[in-house]
Amino acid sequence: MLENLVASYYVLDTEIKGLTKEKNPLNARIKKEMREGNMETVVTDTGVTAKLGTQERVSLNSEKLLSTLQQMELTQAIKTIQTPNQKVVEDMIYNGELDPNVLESCLEKKYVEVLTIKGAK
Repeated sequence: MLENLVASYYVLDTEIKGLTKEKNPLNARIKKEMREGNMETVVTDTGVTAKLGTQERVSLNSEKLLSTLQQMELTQAIKTIQTPNQKVVEDMIYNGELDPNVLESCLEKKYVEVLTIKGAK
């Protein structure tokens, strides 16, 4: 039973990857041709509709926000976080000034379950 699930997954995953390689260039070409033709909508004979539009996606630029808050002297909106200087720590270990075994408890290990499926050879 499990072998069938793995085999089915592999077939679907392979199909998706192949279809994505075909789909992405078509997507780019359709957008380009619609842009060049100044078309917002295209409807095929079978009723399939393609609409070209623009969506605004906003993300916060933390560096600019920090700079703006500093210029406005809004220090209450800025956290001061002490962080280790990893380059200095590495140099101290390399130069024998710091025993890396002392830092063993500072390491966090995380185990992540990973599924890898490849085709038969």
